[in-house]
Amino acid sequence: MAGISTVLSARGLVTSANNLGATEQGALVEADNVVIRFADIIEPRRGQQNTGSIQTAQISCFVGPPSGGFRFVQTTTPHGFSNGDIVFFERFLGGFSGPFTVLSSHSLDFTIADASTNAYIAVQKQGIYAPGDYLRQMMFFDSGLVFNTHNGKLANLGNVGAPYTGTWFSADYGAEDSRMKSTVVRQNLHMATNKGMYVLESLTSQPRASGLPVPPDPTVQPVTASAGFLADTNRCGFKIVYGRTDIHGTKNYYLGPPSYPVVVLNTTGGLANARLTIRTDVLPTSTTDPTKFADGLFVQIYRTVQVAPGIPSVGDNYLQVFEQPLGGADFVSTISITDSTPDAFIEVGSTGDALPLYTNSDSEGPTQRNDPPPYSRDVATWQSRTWYAQTTNLHSLSIKLLGVGGGGTEADGVTGLRAGDVVIIDGVSFTGIGSGFPLPGSFLVYTSGTSAENILVTARNLVNAVNIYAIANPSFTINAFLTTGEAVPPTILLERDTYPNNTVFSVTFKTPLLDCTTGAASGGVRTVTTATDHGYIEGDVVTLDRAGFRIAKNFTVLATGLTATQFRITDSTAIAYNTVYRAYGETAWNPALPRTGTAVSSNNDDAPNRLCFSKIQEPESVPRYVNSLDIGTPGKKILRIQPMRDQMLVFKEEGTYVVYADEPYSVALLDNTVQLQAIDTVSAVGSTVFALVDDGVAAFTESSIQPTSVVIQNQLMPYLGSLGRDSTADAYGIAHESDQLFSLWIPAIPGQASCPAKTFVYGLRGNAWTTWSFPTAQDRTCGRVDPFSDSLYMGAIDGSIWRERHSSRRSDYVDDTSTPIQTTVTWATHVFGQPAATKQAREMHMHFKQADFNTGTLTFKVDKNTIPSSGPTPITPGSVYSVDKFIGPWEQPQQFRVLVPQDAQRGAYFTFTWSTNEAKAYWALNGFSTIYENTSERTNTVRT
Repeated sequence: MAGISTVLSARGLVTSANNLGATEQGALVEADNVVIRFADIIEPRRGQQNTGSIQTAQISCFVGPPSGGFRFVQTTTPHGFSNGDIVFFERFLGGFSGPFTVLSSHSLDFTIADASTNAYIAVQKQGIYAPGDYLRQMMFFDSGLVFNTHNGKLANLGNVGAPYTGTWFSADYGAEDSRMKSTVVRQNLHMATNKGMYVLESLTSQPRASGLPVPPDPTVQPVTASAGFLADTNRCGFKIVYGRTDIHGTKNYYLGPPSYPVVVLNTTGGLANARLTIRTDVLPTSTTDPTKFADGLFVQIYRTVQVAPGIPSVGDNYLQVFEQPLGGADFVSTISITDSTPDAFIEVGSTGDALPLYTNSDSEGPTQRNDPPPYSRDVATWQSRTWYAQTTNLHSLSIKLLGVGGGGTEADGVTGLRAGDVVIIDGVSFTGIGSGFPLPGSFLVYTSGTSAENILVTARNLVNAVNIYAIANPSFTINAFLTTGEAVPPTILLERDTYPNNTVFSVTFKTPLLDCTTGAASGGVRTVTTATDHGYIEGDVVTLDRAGFRIAKNFTVLATGLTATQFRITDSTAIAYNTVYRAYGETAWNPALPRTGTAVSSNNDDAPNRLCFSKIQEPESVPRYVNSLDIGTPGKKILRIQPMRDQMLVFKEEGTYVVYADEPYSVALLDNTVQLQAIDTVSAVGSTVFALVDDGVAAFTESSIQPTSVVIQNQLMPYLGSLGRDSTADAYGIAHESDQLFSLWIPAIPGQASCPAKTFVYGLRGNAWTTWSFPTAQDRTCGRVDPFSDSLYMGAIDGSIWRERHSSRRSDYVDDTSTPIQTTVTWATHVFGQPAATKQAREMHMHFKQADFNTGTLTFKVDKNTIPSSGPTPITPGSVYSVDKFIGPWEQPQQFRVLVPQDAQRGAYFTFTWSTNEAKAYWALNGFSTIYENTSERTNTVRT
């Protein structure tokens, strides 16, 4: 009796299950260059068009043997090189040699200085991109494509020949996650680079550092004025703020963090104004002219009302008194501004319109400083905030000055900073002087006031000395800040200026080492004579040493016989000491700064498990330490962050967490058994996030993790094994929202022929996997969907850039200009309900929703253990349509009937394959039907 077997479902690839009927309905064992975007509909993938290459063209050549250190090069076509051009040669056995300078150039030949015997097969001119360069990452913004190459070039598709100045690697260049991460906020592209967070404001602008620095402490002096605002003996506080607008104008208006407070005391004997000297050398300069400030910069000055003597603090109510634009002006290292604003303008209840500083206690508060973003390995936007993952701050060190002058005892080990003492910061010495005008590398040790005043003024003088030295010496990359205002003991913050200079530094402290001689003991007392004034006072503890013999001992300076160059100690020995220095000098500081041994070093607060987040809609304002979350186990890295609608996934080395709710945010562990295998595979399609984990592809929702690749696990496992771990870690994923597709791109495993580059594509609506194939020489290295055109862009290993055709026409289905797309669909083995019985399949009916092609082949294969395969069987197309025909849901279903050749009709197992290889052909396959009947094994009859 005849039967009909109909398959009208498309389950996609099912390669890891029983294939003798258990997976028969719609299961595929091969589905190449097709997609299942909609349930039970198989379509060919769209084609990709080559839009150009980032490499200069190669020219075939012949290179003669060396002669006198030179070689003759002959090209097959005119090369166009000129004398002095730089070229590279591709070697016969692979790789490149060069660079070489073109000498004696003619139309089809030239010479180079080369004494090697290398066999070269092609030559190319050195352009912006080195030979072998290829795209590593793609980013979209401002209706354009920005790409990053593996050699660190950053450029945009519309201006391939002129990349942005410098090289730009990912924040973890050289690590497994070496693709640059980015996000678009307020019309700007924010990138996590090896130089810190950088911003691209437009396709034609150069990248700039994100955020603005803390202004180094300005110097403020009272200036006599007949109508000055500051009364004699009164004081007031100042803070400085840098600001900027970007190319989008006042729409993107930024204020940086304020400087630490600087208090000025009027000691002129009359009314005075305040003269501020503000450092501007820390501000960005124009990317096209380093002698100009970057456009849009300005400086603001904020001031408190003045207070009279006896009032302990100037308070925290800072109001704006001045603003000066800097953009476009000639670059200077400092600017001087005299503030003469009357107090009435900023007094409470005044009629003035002075603006308060945003960090005032009655505004956002002192913790909500607009600190620039930290160095980050990943960046994303969620809940209108920009999030930064696995963060590092600038190397910094805070020290407190505890005393100036004064003595100490051996018991308590306390002494004060004095003239002649030296603070060594990152190898640069800053020497204290007792009087006179400090030269570069020196600072005045103030001793004319109270103990607290001496400490505070001396600390301020040291801060100024460090900043003055930094202005004159660009290689010295540390800025100094007095962070505690009028508080005693004062805290000095030393910090690196930028992330490219962000290396550890140390601080040490030395009291003067003096040559000396020691007299004979008399009554247990000895006199020590120094070559220069020693500056010791009674009670000082000094260390006497015999250089070369390592004899060192501490003694207390006695009151008797104390002169500028002599002092006495209690000592009855006859040891001849020849050097002396004041001991316990390090105790003038907290932490103690050692003279020898382990130096006090900076720290960059590297926090691999930390998330920092910006203020709302202010991506370049990240209050340090306050706007942060430490996720999971300290020391375990955050590998990737991925926003969802109501949560943000945080992939860590020890598991997956979610951040949820509003500020203050909550953190919960989602799963600690799934380990992310390739960080660049994390991709969101709708409310689902896909990622390659240690046992395959998983789909993450806001409440669960579901495996999706079980059906193709046998094809994935070789890549997830130990040999493929390094290669698989370089895989990446692409989310195509409108098509509801997730594609997983896995590079080839070197030396494993069975593991070539592989692309798996998952259709969410159909819950089905397929594959895509491309020529090996054009293996795709990165890709992303353009949110503006909804087209997929991809970069290839040969430096070419490919754009998916997306016109919804039949002409979409061709690679480049004319290369057909070979599509192959093979259903799982069919046994028609009984694998043991022999069947006769007489005809096939292919059911299409649409079928717009000219030619095609339908291949029937019967298990070879039963009857040999018949080979391909041609089918007749139903219609031929024009190439510009739109593809739409209104097309009528079509059916092709094909008779199975007699020598291929009989068998126990049947495998059916549909394949096409035609340019600009579109079809949508619903399924197929097979007319068959059971036959007798004994008679071996084949019905005709």
